[in-house]
Amino acid sequence: MIGVGSSPASTTRDCKYPHCTFATCIFAAGATATTALAADRITGIPQDVNNLLTLAGIWEPVDTKNITSSTGSLAGGPHTGYFSSGVGSAENIIFTGAVYHRTDIDPAAPISLVNIAILAQQADGTMRLATDQFVSSAVVNQGGSVAVADFNGDGRPDIFLAPLDEWPFTSAASSVLLSRADGRFDNIRLTDNINAHDAEVGVVNGVPIVFTKTYDNNGEKHPTYRYQNGAMVQEVHPFMQQASGASVAVADFSGKGDYLYFIGDLYADPGLPFDPDIHGRVGPYRLVDADIVPPPQQVIWAYFNSRPAYASFVSEWGPGMTHTPRVWADDFNQDGYLDIVGIPTLWNHSATTFPTALQMLQNQGNQQFTDVSDTLSAEPGVVDANFDYEMRIADFDGSGVKSYFNGCYAPHDSQAYNDQQINYLLVNAGNGKLETALHDAFKRWGDQVNAYLKTNLPQGTQISYTNPPTTPKFVAYRTANGKINFVVPQQIVETVGPGLTAEHYALVNLPLQLDIDKQFTSPLTVSPRNGSNRIRTFAGDDTIAGGPHSGVAHIDGGLGSNTMVYSGPRANYVISAQGADYVITDKVGSDGVDQVTRIQHVKFSDQAVELNAAATVPPISGGFSGNWYDPSTNQGGHGVQIEILPGNGMLAIWFVFTPDGAGQTWLYAQGAYIAGSSTVTLPTFLSLGARFPPNFQHADDHITQWGTLTFTFTDCDNGTMDWTSTAAGYPPIGSIPIRRLTSLAGTTCP
Repeated sequence: MIGVGSSPASTTRDCKYPHCTFATCIFAAGATATTALAADRITGIPQDVNNLLTLAGIWEPVDTKNITSSTGSLAGGPHTGYFSSGVGSAENIIFTGAVYHRTDIDPAAPISLVNIAILAQQADGTMRLATDQFVSSAVVNQGGSVAVADFNGDGRPDIFLAPLDEWPFTSAASSVLLSRADGRFDNIRLTDNINAHDAEVGVVNGVPIVFTKTYDNNGEKHPTYRYQNGAMVQEVHPFMQQASGASVAVADFSGKGDYLYFIGDLYADPGLPFDPDIHGRVGPYRLVDADIVPPPQQVIWAYFNSRPAYASFVSEWGPGMTHTPRVWADDFNQDGYLDIVGIPTLWNHSATTFPTALQMLQNQGNQQFTDVSDTLSAEPGVVDANFDYEMRIADFDGSGVKSYFNGCYAPHDSQAYNDQQINYLLVNAGNGKLETALHDAFKRWGDQVNAYLKTNLPQGTQISYTNPPTTPKFVAYRTANGKINFVVPQQIVETVGPGLTAEHYALVNLPLQLDIDKQFTSPLTVSPRNGSNRIRTFAGDDTIAGGPHSGVAHIDGGLGSNTMVYSGPRANYVISAQGADYVITDKVGSDGVDQVTRIQHVKFSDQAVELNAAATVPPISGGFSGNWYDPSTNQGGHGVQIEILPGNGMLAIWFVFTPDGAGQTWLYAQGAYIAGSSTVTLPTFLSLGARFPPNFQHADDHITQWGTLTFTFTDCDNGTMDWTSTAAGYPPIGSIPIRRLTSLAGTTCP
């Protein structure tokens, strides 16, 4: 830690802060990383970025006058948040951070005030330090979380800043930046008293709420915050305040209003006694009427607790005991159920190395979670320093599938450890498996940023660590055109008095304009499907597996020459054109229905086809109207009348007989089809009880749900009709071929 009686060139660092920060511990030989990293798969990136670099500004987190022998400069951070202030996807950035106090010098050192930094995105996509443009006062209590949402419902983002002091654990008041119509914020200091390790936004019944996990030694415990009656209001809940932990994620994990309150570092609750010999549990609680319902729905071992290979590594809490400082909700396998991503670590303030991983817990759809980390986060695997507490998990390309960006400083200013820096861009095709898009290039670019700063820093300042300078943290943000740029906060130091140094951050622009969709050219194999209803790949020649999923899945192969692979023979599938897309339907197995775009080839178990030649089936249109019959032997005498209606509607009446042979019956089906599709499923009804006129009475006509009829056309004159039925006496499932008998005058097909 520089700033408290140490020289600018010192390499000694205190390890009380486990955050991705300059307070990371010294790393010695014997790295703990276990993964052979994939080479960068983004192409078209420059080797030399010197001509792109510009200085966005110098951020001074702690005023020089406030630096004493007991209170240093920023140690935990910078902690990052993102917000948009105009139309489009252009993002601005806010930084805050925490300060390390030397209680060995002054045990009563108060919590420190820090100056937030707000970077405004410019028309050219670069950033400019423009805090004064947004707030009249930048001063808040030191903190470790930035929670952004439209709390006051005015259509503009607000920002909640929770205080954090991890040494000597002093509680303080939160601040909220409430947006104004002129684009600025009112910086409002609340009257609460907390020490929040984590503060995250959860949207409950449409209302954004800040959920916190606080230290239990002082202040309010684990309160929530929401905007009510013109102010941000704190609420403390009876059970929630007893559920100790380090991190929290709250969301509707089913999409049906089943809210869960997921805790990382689940220490104890009223039904789960604290055990000092057990550390490393995570788990979800039901959230009902603003409070949790103990006990937890499930208690899950954190990553390292459940892997014997790490049983002897001593963390701060004991051998093999995991700390999970952050958890986030993300539907990483795109099955409609939110999952959990955590950043477990075996951090120890006196250790020279500590393993860290990404833990991926997949929602099984019943509020139970399974650890799938070994399969889905094999990249990046286990690394040698903490992941960023504000890891970007964001839909950078508008596909609906999120990518992961981790920006973090190298653990130590030596060449060997700079090579192990953990800046990562990880992409997900939609089945949840993370793929490394960028890693190695950040080391090269970091060296160039450091070289740039040596000649462009203000007089009297220098980079904090110079033997060589530490590979800095890269912060990714989205520009107005949807591409990715970076700002690079590198720590610099200034001597401000005898034995005292102030730490600032030089904020360097790196406007790369990354376009993942076009620049990720490495071929991907997306298998297994993992229940995904949404797959998108990028610019390689990709292979995508079919597999079980619900509903109609949307597959976008991106650029390149792409192939779908299915397990069944060609005869089991129907391929139909839908505009520029195709719909591939498994009639027999469990591959379901895939709507695919930018897919050129399909492989079945017995043959391969080219989509532009295979999709000879015309889409449903008025030309399909007419009478159809079953051409099978001895099946003449029943049939179905089809009428295509305006607005993509279809009506079908099956003139058939009752199962017991008592007489004729009509089955009536009506519903909507997808424009461009050659298949449709219609709800089907049975009408019973009425008599022939003049004895017909409408009240006697009882309409009941019979089941469904599914029509799949293979050309203009042939197809199949499948049924499911819940009516008594009827076969529950069945299928017959159908062939055109008549057509309507004035219609054509196709």
